[in-house]
Amino acid sequence: FDITLSHKGADLTTPPLYIIDDGYVPAELVATPRIGISQAKELPWRFYEAGSAFVSRW
Repeated sequence: FDITLSHKGADLTTPPLYIIDDGYVPAELVATPRIGISQAKELPWRFYEAGSAFVSRW
């Protein structure tokens, strides 16, 4: 991608570097408690698409 510190503060709504909405909407999002932490474990701050093969069970 070649994004460098020279892009710091850049307007991300116009070229040459911009972010667009591709219209993708996941079928279902899941929110679960966080893992691997010692505080606020009960907060649902782990979000992922239901059925994703890229999310571990833990």
